[in-house]
Amino acid sequence: KQLIHEHMDAKTLERYRGSQQIAAAFAASGLPAVAALDAVSEPLREVAGSWFLAFPWIDGARAHHARLTVDQARTVGGLIAQMHLRDLEHPAAHAANWRSIPEEQWRSLAGRSAGRSADQPWAATLSEQLPELIEMSDEYCVAADALGDEPTVIGHRDLDLKNVLW
Repeated sequence: KQLIHEHMDAKTLERYRGSQQIAAAFAASGLPAVAALDAVSEPLREVAGSWFLAFPWIDGARAHHARLTVDQARTVGGLIAQMHLRDLEHPAAHAANWRSIPEEQWRSLAGRSAGRSADQPWAATLSEQLPELIEMSDEYCVAADALGDEPTVIGHRDLDLKNVLW
């Protein structure tokens, strides 16, 4: 996997290292997780100015939205539950980054998109949903404050079908 060069600062590289160490820990605990080669020591490789992660070959097919079955969704949901039940500890997981979009920013985004509604077909939906989005952001901030430095559950931050092999 070639990483996007423009986004590779020291903090991002460290997050990639942590994510691969966590993937290796999930795999070691019996889950069907795939970590980059050398995930524990140094999973990142720089070649000619570009960063790469090398993974072992896995025979399988990527999941596709159009062909996703209810049973496959249940399988993925079950795996997520197992991940959460593992109660893994890892230093990378304790760097929680609570971010919420403030009300002013939501309103600005809605205003800018409404001004270009021909280019932004979702502008009307954003404006309609603005009260709910602001309410969810406020609830998110309250929850983040309540959690503080509590231990976090380690899960998957990019669980998209592109990251699921059958």
